[in-house]
Amino acid sequence: MGSTTKGTTVLEVGADGVAVITLINPPVNSLSFDVLLSLKENYEQAMRRDDVKAIVVTGSRGKFSGGFDITAFGGLQSGKMQQPKMGFISIEIVTETLEGARKPSVAAIDGLALGGGLEVAMACHARISTSTAQLGLPELQLGIIPGFGGTQRLPRLVGLTKSLEMILTSKPVKGDEAHALGLVDAIVPANELVNTARRWALDIVECKKPWVASLHKSNKLEPLGEAREILKFARAQAQKRAPNLKHPLVCIDVIEEGIVSGPRAGLFKEAEAFQGLVQSDTCKSLVHIFFGQRGTLKVPGVTDRGLVPRRVNKVAILGGGLMGSGIATALILSNYPVILKEVNEKFLEGGIGRVKANLQSRVKKGAMTQEKLEKTLSLLKGVLDYESFRDVDMVIEAVIENISLKQQIFADLEKYCPPHCILASNTSTIDLNLIGEKTKSQDRIIGAHFFSPAHVMPLLEIVRTQKTSPQVIIDLLDVGKRIKKTPVVVGNCTGFAVNRMFFPYSQAANLLVEHGSDVYQIDRAITKFGMPMGPFRLADLVGFGVAVATGMQFVENFPERSYKSMLVPLMQEDKRLGENTRKGFYVYDNKRKAIPDPEIKKYIEKARSISGVTVDPKLMKLSDKDIVEMIFFPVVNEACRVLDEGIAVKASDLDIAAVMGMGFPPYRGGIIFWADSLGSKYIYSRLEEWSKMYGQFFKPCAYLAERAAKGASLINTNFSLHPRHNLLGLISSESAGNSVRMEGFSFYVGVVGNIISVLLFLSPIRTFIRIVKNRSTEEFDSLPYICTLLSSALWTYYGVIRPGSYLVATVNGSGVLVESIYLVLFLVFAPSKMKVKTGVLLVVLDVGFLAAVILTTRLALEGDIRIDVLGFICAGLNIVMYASPLASMKTVMTTKSVDHMPFFLSFFMFLNGGIWTFYALLVRDYFLGVPNGIGFLLGTSQLVLYATYRNRQASNSRLEGLEEGCQHHQPLISPSQ
Repeated sequence: MGSTTKGTTVLEVGADGVAVITLINPPVNSLSFDVLLSLKENYEQAMRRDDVKAIVVTGSRGKFSGGFDITAFGGLQSGKMQQPKMGFISIEIVTETLEGARKPSVAAIDGLALGGGLEVAMACHARISTSTAQLGLPELQLGIIPGFGGTQRLPRLVGLTKSLEMILTSKPVKGDEAHALGLVDAIVPANELVNTARRWALDIVECKKPWVASLHKSNKLEPLGEAREILKFARAQAQKRAPNLKHPLVCIDVIEEGIVSGPRAGLFKEAEAFQGLVQSDTCKSLVHIFFGQRGTLKVPGVTDRGLVPRRVNKVAILGGGLMGSGIATALILSNYPVILKEVNEKFLEGGIGRVKANLQSRVKKGAMTQEKLEKTLSLLKGVLDYESFRDVDMVIEAVIENISLKQQIFADLEKYCPPHCILASNTSTIDLNLIGEKTKSQDRIIGAHFFSPAHVMPLLEIVRTQKTSPQVIIDLLDVGKRIKKTPVVVGNCTGFAVNRMFFPYSQAANLLVEHGSDVYQIDRAITKFGMPMGPFRLADLVGFGVAVATGMQFVENFPERSYKSMLVPLMQEDKRLGENTRKGFYVYDNKRKAIPDPEIKKYIEKARSISGVTVDPKLMKLSDKDIVEMIFFPVVNEACRVLDEGIAVKASDLDIAAVMGMGFPPYRGGIIFWADSLGSKYIYSRLEEWSKMYGQFFKPCAYLAERAAKGASLINTNFSLHPRHNLLGLISSESAGNSVRMEGFSFYVGVVGNIISVLLFLSPIRTFIRIVKNRSTEEFDSLPYICTLLSSALWTYYGVIRPGSYLVATVNGSGVLVESIYLVLFLVFAPSKMKVKTGVLLVVLDVGFLAAVILTTRLALEGDIRIDVLGFICAGLNIVMYASPLASMKTVMTTKSVDHMPFFLSFFMFLNGGIWTFYALLVRDYFLGVPNGIGFLLGTSQLVLYATYRNRQASNSRLEGLEEGCQHHQPLISPSQ
């Protein structure tokens, strides 16, 4: 066993005889195998110690425990980590060691007690909580069931009905509700939590409080007959809500086993089921989604730059339609003051009315009180002009999809909004570069693409252009997180990521129908697969106007691989526009129930005639599996293009976008993850087969063909190594390939530069061998080495904070080490005055100046400004240092002798300056390039002087000249370079 996240527990025994065991595994004190083993060992130690009367279990930093360490799942599923024997945790540790201990224990709960964390707490003999703590068993969200005894203890503490609700919905309860349910025994303030738990534990010892083993409680359980009816109803609900999922039914079976056969039997069945479910495809998929969702906040080249999000205090929204009002609702629900602008009073009243209606629906559902509604609505202000925009921090444009209108709006925004204001557009189809074409502030322009309804749908597509500032991306990521959205950063292209991936979805459905497949069988097959609804029911819901407008964007931009059907336009001509008109692919009754309509056949026949398509008998008899593949494999194909072009940063981002933006079933892991489970070869072969039969629409892309030829995963694992790869799809695929090759080339250039620079750092080694041998620094001065140490340290800092500059950091880090050794030797062997001088200069320059630079740039500056200021300091220092050999060069020209200008040092200086100048040009780092360019020119000049004035006879002073030259040139070798 073991986990990548180690963690531990700490035992402290107080004078009162209470041992406090603290779970420590930041950030949420997850229960890795190491933490659980440490907990067991500390419990056993507490049992052995005579000075321990009782135990309190708590978590560090205000959190009890967020549950089992999910990072261990990867190791368990791949076989790289050995599974513990069945029941080791739930029975041997939690039941026998904790609950079965001969000394009482109390759980002190603050922050979180989720999953395994709550299961550990339930094994204690009492629970004390804060009112705001969250307690729950969310394991079903990961495709598993509670595995540490939760299926047996929770029903016995809160009753069967409530425990089923908590487990099957994965919804936690807060401390106050947990107290009312009987899950915790007392609610106290956080500052009194541990002390109250200590006293409670001692009261149990003194029989003033009950000693309760949750596993053996029965007073909350319903009679067996009633319990079976409750379980029967729960099964029916689970099958109705998630017909493709087996683990909710397994969970109900495990709970029933404990009720019918006793808790011990229930524990064994739980342990067996847990081990099997961990290896299931559903668990693997849901764990992938869990980590993928958290991974969207990590954007290579953006979030690794040390940037801090600026606080957005006020937001303005242009347009109060369906999207604008939804966005406004999402913002005010998260306490953002919002200005809603419309063009006239009527539209403004409508927009505010829609926001109010959104809030009222929450009141009806019990998610908000009327008082809270009024308070939330007070954050919204309606306006008809731009005067109120002068102090906003972000504007989100949500008007109709009209390029000239949006261009005019952004030109106006630039005039009225402050210079720092983020200028965002909610466009779903228009190129952001066109929208910002008439502005000068294109670094502030970004896409904030919400999905309808914006206050409900969890996805936020953040669309950046080539010119969008990383700071603006960081700011919008932070806003997305604060309004409880999952933000995915994508590149600027037609349809961005989600709509681009899924444009073949409806086209494939139309193709199948025109070739003979049944509309309603297609919808049934896709719904059975796990989508919320089929493509035709979805078209009815969103309305044909939106569907046609969006579809035309893709037909125009990707004509060679689009399937253009006249089916929807023909229906539009007859005013069949979807659900809003009660007629579309379905007809709708007064309750909006969708009913298949036989009349749809005449539109299909007419569309087929216009397209010149004949019915294919094979497509009339498609299985559900074939329908799913023929509709989703083109989506996979387009997702491969999106990934290959760098429109998305990571394949997992596309999975999250598909799940949260289009309703792709999360238990299948997202579009790429699901495709990988089928295999690239299989998908390629099917698409190739269909392309020969039905045309270019199915033609596999080059990326898919390449992966299939290798039998490789569709996830390009090398992509993350190149954070600038294709600038998120802002340049062509050919340029993207060149970019990747260029980065690989620059890496090798940097490695060569490292080798040359290290040789330069080591060039004075003869001098120091002589110093050590003679035990004296003689006439040598320490200043060049002090300056070089300062330069190396500053460039190391620069290389650390500037993304992608690790080669600069490594070589200068080597310089810091070498120069430090040189200076230690100076301090050991220098005369007293030189020691004092060296020490003073070290303190002033290498400690004082360096500390001042680091503190100033860390505290007063941030982001790109910090990097630029530090680069300017480093470059300036190196330019000054590069001037040091000018005196030696003047001497050479005066004396016509190069005795004091050693050839090899000049040669390596020439190489060093040249290689790092070349590297700087490749990575576009001008702070690196300017000083090294100067060094290269000076090195070239020295070699010219050497060739012109070199002595043809050996000189006795040559070695001395080398040593002296090393001193004069030493500052130049810092590979700022």
